Amino acid sequence: MRGDEPSRPYWEYRHGDSAVPRPEHLAWDGLILPADDPWWQTHYPPNGWGCKCKVFALSARDLKRMGKSGPDTAPDNGTYQWTDKKTGETHTVPKGIDPGWDYNVGEAAWGRRLADDTMNAWRAQGADAWQRLTPGDWMSAGRPEKIAVDKPLARAGKTVTSKNALKTELAWALGGEEKIFSYESGAFRYDILANANTLSEHLPLDRAPFVPLIPEALADPFEVWLSFERHKGTGRYEIRQRIIKALRLDKDRAALMVAQSNGGVMEAWTMIPTSKLSYVNNHRQGKLIWAR
Repeated sequence: MRGDEPSRPYWEYRHGDSAVPRPEHLAWDGLILPADDPWWQTHYPPNGWGCKCKVFALSARDLKRMGKSGPDTAPDNGTYQWTDKKTGETHTVPKGIDPGWDYNVGEAAWGRRLADDTMNAWRAQGADAWQRLTPGDWMSAGRPEKIAVDKPLARAGKTVTSKNALKTELAWALGGEEKIFSYESGAFRYDILANANTLSEHLPLDRAPFVPLIPEALADPFEVWLSFERHKGTGRYEIRQRIIKALRLDKDRAALMVAQSNGGVMEAWTMIPTSKLSYVNNHRQGKLIWAR
């Protein structure tokens, strides 16, 4: 679901057919809010075990046909306290939302912690610790050796001299402290959480000018690759997605951008200004699950 789609700027909550429906979910059925309403950050379905609720994008014309002059007001059903037995941390959870729910599109309340944990784990282990098991690459997929270079919609940002300034630039680009980017084409869909605090800690300061390009790189990639990978030390298996994009910087150079996610959370990000587009090809491996 694209929250930045200008022709359908509203989302409608629809209750599913779960065996034991939650009263709150029934009450939210038919609720229409702007796609960027903060309510969706913690309530976007599925938001609990067995939840089959869905969200549908609507246009202003759709609202008019429904006899509505505008969106509804986000409900406040209150909150409750939940303590994570593993960490001892106490969280404030909206009523109607299951606690301890593994990351999903609606669970942005734990976004920064998830993003921090995921990125730190990747940096600690390093790419060399993982063996890619899924066969295939850009050649076997019949893809061009050089990826297409798009004209950027956003202008390059300014240079910064501190992590705080970088965080400010990231929050401005994301439209808030964090944002969940969703993309779908037919039956395929991916969701990826980007958090300004976490990215500011892991991005080099000299990459600040590329920060405004992050949203379009995630929302409109050139390719998305999936691979099963096995940790060489522990034998643990994980599935990773890599989102590939190139944006024109000037006549001779492009910004090669690779976002790597695991469990829907960004764990690594590469932004390289270069004239050698083939540099990104070592990331174009595994199963090609979406391309344009």
